Amino acid sequence: MNPFLPNTIIKGSRIQTMLECLLLSIRLPIFLGLTLQIIIFNDLLFRKLQNLELRQGVHKFIRIIILLHNFFIGRALLLSMGYYNIKSMFSNAAQNQKPKNLQSFSLLCSRTSPIDVFTLITYFSPSFTHVSLYKRKVRYQLISYYQAIVDSFQIEQCGFKMFKTGKDIRELMELIEKQRCGPLIVFWEGGVSNGQHFLKIDELMIQEAGKINSYSKQKQHVAKYNNSNPTGFVSILTNSRMLLVGNSWMRMLYNLLVNWSCGLQIHFMKLPSYAISDCRLSEIYNQFVHQMLKRKLSKKNWMDYRTKFIRDIV
Repeated sequence: MNPFLPNTIIKGSRIQTMLECLLLSIRLPIFLGLTLQIIIFNDLLFRKLQNLELRQGVHKFIRIIILLHNFFIGRALLLSMGYYNIKSMFSNAAQNQKPKNLQSFSLLCSRTSPIDVFTLITYFSPSFTHVSLYKRKVRYQLISYYQAIVDSFQIEQCGFKMFKTGKDIRELMELIEKQRCGPLIVFWEGGVSNGQHFLKIDELMIQEAGKINSYSKQKQHVAKYNNSNPTGFVSILTNSRMLLVGNSWMRMLYNLLVNWSCGLQIHFMKLPSYAISDCRLSEIYNQFVHQMLKRKLSKKNWMDYRTKFIRDIV
């Protein structure tokens, strides 16, 4: 089970290549324009408004404007890339798996291509993070939408970082609640997989998920989270094998824009609110991958990604 093995893509005819180039020339200006609008409005306007000390009602209104803007612009962006059919993440979820508000959640996400970032922006208007495992200590930094998008097109930037200073996950949970800028997105695999086999999760990241649950059980937070665990697994899968291949951002952009038609499935699993051991949490994630995603979990982890995949593909 090799999560780094590129999906086999059958090479098309010369006519198909010409049609793809024509499609690229039509879609590229639309893609660049909509992406630029997302970056400018969110990084230069919306984020500054969220940082202001305003009344709760004003912050709610700002949040609604952000959600509507990102949904319509993001959906147009996905349409421009050929993603016409997007299956709801809750369509097959049990009733107790459907949280009323994901704004205060921390979502533990897998990563397969730049589509992940665009889809998360479209449906959640979240806050993205860089994660550091420097000296086996987990720290986080919030990043802009521009940084999240640029990183997604550079394989070497999609793994864990090694910065020395950063915030604890509980500090960020407080921040997104205060500024109403959640959910918090954590790409907890520490690398990019091919979407068929997922990376094994580092024990430190398993412990981080448990830390969020313990945080929500503190007396001062119980009412805020309504006695629930504000953590969930999210995975965005395509019904096409046009996933992230190679280390060239131009090649990835080409692959994204020449899809004639492609569907997305957004899968979600809300973690239980009772106390979970690290071992049990690993078992729940295994069930999520095997039973809900119908995929397999590899023995390779983020360290294999750093030492083998990035080095070999350059």
